[in-house]
Amino acid sequence: MSNLTNVEDSDRIYTETNNETDNAETDLDSGDEWSSPEANKSSRKKFKHRNPTEIERLHFRLINERVVNDITLEALYKPHTLTVLGLLCAYLLYDVVFTKQLGSTDINVFRGLKALFILFLIISAMIFPNGPFIRPHPIIWRIVFGLSVLYALLLQFTLYQSYDDVKAVLSWIDPVGLSLRNLTEKEYAVNCTDVTISRIWGHMDIFAVGHFLGWAMKALMIRHTIICWYISISWELTELAFAHLLPNFQECWWDAILLDILICNGFGILFGNWVCRFLEMRQYHWESIKNIRTIHGKLRRAVLQFTPESWITVNWLKGSDLSSNKKEADLNTAKSLSPENANNKTLKTPENIKTPILTPTSASSIRSVAMVAADARGKVSTWASTWAGLKRCIAIYMFIMIWLATELNVFFLKHVFAIDTSHPVVFWHIILICLICAPTIRQYYIYVTDPKVKRMGMQCWLYAVICALEASICIKFGREQLPSVKLWLIGLWIAFLAVGTIFCVWVSIWWTKISNAYSRSRSSWWGYS
Repeated sequence: MSNLTNVEDSDRIYTETNNETDNAETDLDSGDEWSSPEANKSSRKKFKHRNPTEIERLHFRLINERVVNDITLEALYKPHTLTVLGLLCAYLLYDVVFTKQLGSTDINVFRGLKALFILFLIISAMIFPNGPFIRPHPIIWRIVFGLSVLYALLLQFTLYQSYDDVKAVLSWIDPVGLSLRNLTEKEYAVNCTDVTISRIWGHMDIFAVGHFLGWAMKALMIRHTIICWYISISWELTELAFAHLLPNFQECWWDAILLDILICNGFGILFGNWVCRFLEMRQYHWESIKNIRTIHGKLRRAVLQFTPESWITVNWLKGSDLSSNKKEADLNTAKSLSPENANNKTLKTPENIKTPILTPTSASSIRSVAMVAADARGKVSTWASTWAGLKRCIAIYMFIMIWLATELNVFFLKHVFAIDTSHPVVFWHIILICLICAPTIRQYYIYVTDPKVKRMGMQCWLYAVICALEASICIKFGREQLPSVKLWLIGLWIAFLAVGTIFCVWVSIWWTKISNAYSRSRSSWWGYS
């Protein structure tokens, strides 16, 4: 999809809320492919008479329980509650009658917990919200939400156990890989003055590939180059701040700057941003698989189901006075009010979408409209605009802090419970966090930038709980294992990130102004208006 403006976003939200209004009395996953103009006119009239609370509720549903519209294969989107119930009862009957009962308590507990998790995930797929994504299928993201609930409950239960009991459970799961009490990790801060090409190349191991792929995925989720670079640099400073607790964080300067920030993380960010720009410039026109005649076309359409339905342009400063697009918007407004555009009787603006505006036909009228617009903007007090910008800085700061805390939790959990980095538990834990982060970031972004969304999405709220529980477990069980914490260093780290976030926002504004000026000069050079 091409770059979406605020107007297009508002049109999309208006269309989807109208679709929800039309299908309010039907099943959430059964949408009509066509409705009459009279029905659309009626729903539009109903939408105009909704109170602000109902409009906010509809906007919240777009990020918490998005509905699939224009369904052609209805069998894949119907709940099938009776079918699932029948299969579940048949499985329970088979398990009770034909499965041999074992006397081992450990085996019985394991089988009971496994059945509990499976039943909970089935219930999650049936009743939990879709979230902000609908590809490849909403049921996938319902199960992800169910996994996040199970993980939060598991963390809550673990928090009230003793360290010996937790290690006993881990040792029962894997007597070889999870039974260690002390972990010997590789030292990176050794002979840092010896800087050679061969030694630098020797550090390009599987973790370098992990850095590249990880930051490519992070760039796809964050979609903001400067914030990605700031988080990458901040993580190296975070390692310095917590190196007195985790010796594994100690590394040579060339390893942190050259390999991590510039090469592995840098190329990952560049690749992820390139993929974002590629997806933003595409036009998305989805065709039903039933209308495709060839087998090759059907297979291709089935594979494309696992790609994004659309791709929006992310602007973390949108909707606040920190956005640098106001002057450009005023310039576009003045152009649209010119006498050459007299035939256009309406003007769409982000502030008043769907509102008819008469087009002036003289220069004096243009100046009058410009003065009225300036007076309207001037009515907003300086305190209100400053507070709006400060709130956006705080929102970005909280986003970065939770992001860094999540990565810290991975390393501290691995160190406290003596789990080797190569163990599959570490890998699948990272995969689970990535799956939860994808809808979490989208919900948090819309919550921050859309003024009509007054509530945080449930997946975002739950992820904050998971982050707090992981940190609590690290503090409880690591208190006796780790050395004393240097509180002054942690406080300095928190303060530095606050100042750095403000600087990051300022750099974003400055860079956007430079980019817009360069684009306008380039367009004028080639004769474009």
